[in-house]
This record gives sequence, C-alpha cells and structure tokens, in this order.
Amino acid sequence: MPVTVSTKVVAALALVAGLLPAPSTLAFEVNGVALTSWGYDGLKDPSGRDALRWIRCQGATDVAIVTENMVQTDTGRVSSPSSHVVPGPSLSEAISYARSLGLKVTVKPHYLSSKTQDHLAYPAYQPPDIFAFFDSLRVNLLEHARLAEATGATRLVLGTELGGHLTGPEWRFMWQKIIREVRQVFHGSLTYSATVDTEWKTSRAANEAAFVSFWESVDEVGVNIYPKLSRAADPGVADLERAYRGNDAGDDVVGFVRALAARTNKPMLFMEHGFRSLSANYWDTGSWGDKGNRVDNQAQVKLLEASLNVWEREGAGWLKGVFLWEIHATLPQPDTQDWWDRGFVFRYKPAAEVVRRHFGGTGVRDAAGQPILCPAQ
Repeated sequence: MPVTVSTKVVAALALVAGLLPAPSTLAFEVNGVALTSWGYDGLKDPSGRDALRWIRCQGATDVAIVTENMVQTDTGRVSSPSSHVVPGPSLSEAISYARSLGLKVTVKPHYLSSKTQDHLAYPAYQPPDIFAFFDSLRVNLLEHARLAEATGATRLVLGTELGGHLTGPEWRFMWQKIIREVRQVFHGSLTYSATVDTEWKTSRAANEAAFVSFWESVDEVGVNIYPKLSRAADPGVADLERAYRGNDAGDDVVGFVRALAARTNKPMLFMEHGFRSLSANYWDTGSWGDKGNRVDNQAQVKLLEASLNVWEREGAGWLKGVFLWEIHATLPQPDTQDWWDRGFVFRYKPAAEVVRRHFGGTGVRDAAGQPILCPAQ
C-alpha cells in the first residue's frame, strides 16, 4: 500500500544499533545510495539530514549527492540555479554531516537542458557554441571540485548522461583539458556517469559508455545501468537472475558490462542502478513503461533482490560497487506522492529491507564509532 510519511514517523527511533548483530562481510567496496532533491534544495531542510542518516542506517558505505545544473539551450552555457542543490553552503554542510555519519561522499553533478529538464542525451543537444559550452562546464566542474576538496569528498563525477555526441572522440581534447585542471584542484577519485544499454548497442545516447573517449583519464568507469530483463508479467527472483545471463532478446547483460570493464581496464562503478515500484516493469526498467502499470512494491523487491544477488556473485574482481537509485532529501507531498509510490525511491517500501540485508545494515556506527540512532524505516 502507498505510504504517506508524517513528521512524527520520521522522528521515531529504531532499535539501539549496538544491540544488533554485526554485519557480514560485504561483497562490494562501495555500497552506495544516490541522494536527490529535484528542483529544490532539500539539503537545507531537516529532512535532508534525516535522509542521510537513514542511508547510513541501511549499511551504506557511500552516498552520491546529486547537484542540479542547467544548460541554457539558447546559449549552451552552464549555470546553477540557486533554488536547487548546487555547489554552496547546504551541499558543504551535507557532506560534512554525511562524513560524520561514516559515509564517504561522491559529488555527482547532473547537467540538464533548460528546455526539456532532462539530460542532454534525450534528445541529443547540440550547443550553438560548443566552446562556450565546454568553457562554462569547466568553470562549473572546477567549482564542484573546490568544494569537494574542501569538504573531504571521496569522489567527483564529471557529468551524467551527456550523450556520446558530447563525450565521444570529437571532444576528447576538451575533456582531457578539463580533467587536467580538475585534478589540480581535487585530489580524490574521478569518474563519469554514462548510460550502458545492451539493446541499443550502437546508440550514442542509450549506450554512451561505449563512446566515452576519456576513460583512460579517470579512476573508475561509471555506468548507469537499467537492464532489460524479462517481458513476463510476473517473473520470480530466480527467473530474473537467469535473465541477466540471457534476457528475452538473447542478451547477456553481465557479459556485456563485464566486457566494457575489461576493455577499459578500470574498476567499474554502477553510478545509478535501481528499479521502480511498478507492475510489469521488468523489461523497460529505465522507463515508466505502460501508463496503466499499477503500484507494485513486490516488483521492486524482486528486481533489487535478483540484481544484488547477481552482481555480488558475478562482480568479483571488476565491479567496485553500486550506487542504488534513489533516495530523496525531501519528504513526499500530496503532489509528489504518486511519483514516490511508483518511482525508484525505496525508502518506506519493502525493498528497503532487501537493501539493508545486502548492505549489512545492522550495528551501524558513525565515524567516531558511536551507535547511530536510526530514523524509522
């Protein structure tokens, strides 16, 4: 059933962490969760801190905090709306608080079209002045880099789903210049967050990871993976696990992604990986699917269970970890409740228990070694 969250529920306390058994050995180095806000700087609200504490209480080792930056379509220049999560005081304070909880922080800029409010790959956006675009992107990334360095962030993402037309070989020299300048400011890990798709293998938008021309200049290959698995109406967990090695189109999802890791000879990170709470959404997991698809929390449970089982088993030696998509820094409101219920968010849903079990979310302590008083699940 859909859950409407009250502030009283949010303030409720879970069991004392010190009384719970210690977590088992984790499969990944990075057991991460992405924190978003979308159109509002939720990090400045108490709900933002509450969300960070909840993420840590699932056993997460890392959090990727998404910033929202706009590309003005008529000029191609990048700007950061002050009303959104951007490089600034609230982000700085959130990083410090996350680190005090024992979380490593990844700063993950998204660059969205001012016209479509979507990534620049959908549809492929061509800046009217490509050099103005890259220059303003450079300035913006350096601003992120300075904040990430000052706050002790672990990782900086150089962009998210810009599309292979902007990250491909044509503009490799621009990316290499930007990366050199960023490395002079930020001394943590660098990655880029590219789409990967087994069906649209030759698409510069859907399978951008195959076209990124600067993988050798970053520390980790970051991919956003929303796999096509099964066209069945109600597959079981075992069916979904098998589909990773042979989906309904005959694609080997695991083999496809592993081959990319082998080609780049870099550690791989799933910068986005998650599933909506929608019925019959086992194939187009990256989309809303049929408008008639109803809320189905068990679909999200099965997909997450199968996926984590597969990658923990298959990823040894090449998959550094995963950032599950997504948790919000704000609470659901009447106009966003349906979006929460049907979307990727897994807080206040049964899928949270799947994550907690795989991430070892018991006996969680903060950076000082003290038990964390956890928010209500």
